[in-house]
Amino acid sequence: MEREGAVMGILLTLYKMPNLVKEAKKYGNYESKIMNMPLPKIEVISVEELLAGKRLGIPMYSLEVVKKAEAKKETGQAKLEF
Repeated sequence: MEREGAVMGILLTLYKMPNLVKEAKKYGNYESKIMNMPLPKIEVISVEELLAGKRLGIPMYSLEVVKKAEAKKETGQAKLEF
C-alpha cells in the first residue's frame, strides 16, 4: 500500500483466516474526511464471505472518483500524426 500510495487495501482469501484479520486490525483505520466514518486500512475478506453477500468497507464516493479519473485519463492523451 505504501509503495502504491494507497490509503486502503483489500486482501481476498480463499478461506476465512481469523489470524490474518486480527493482524490487519493492527494497522488501524482510515478516517474518511467526506463520510466522517472510520474504515479499516486493510480489510481481509474470504471468497465465501463475499459470495454470502458481505460488503466491502469502500467509501461510497470511490466509484465516482474512479470514473472521473478514467475520463480524465482518456482526454489527456496527445495524438500523434504520421
